[in-house]
Amino acid sequence: MLATTQLMGLDLGFPDVCLTPPALLPIPYPDMGFPMMAIPIAVTILFMGGFAHNMMTTIPLTLGDFPGVGTGILSHTVVGQSRRLFLNSYTTFLFGTPANRLCSFGLQNMFNIIGFTLVPGNFIVSILAP
Repeated sequence: MLATTQLMGLDLGFPDVCLTPPALLPIPYPDMGFPMMAIPIAVTILFMGGFAHNMMTTIPLTLGDFPGVGTGILSHTVVGQSRRLFLNSYTTFLFGTPANRLCSFGLQNMFNIIGFTLVPGNFIVSILAP
């Protein structure tokens, strides 16, 4: 699986069900997180010139659920944070925590939806360790 980096990439969660005005109806939206906004990163480890991501890396803002300003059904937030907590490489450590990679998943828009890393931002470095 390809390692995730600070370069262009995409994390996607669907359906992010948010209450939408004027009647506050629950409507599903796609929720996107962009790894180039992520913090903290492994600042001394570069893959293809981009800083590497590990399990502590958080994307502070996700986009796509703006019309649902009545907040999310579960998290009661709009434009929440995104973290990758599962299917990381638990034997490859970057800055002391497991490395993130393609298809890792976790909570997105705080905990309103499960999101996956679909575009890693790096097309050379693979992390094949379990």
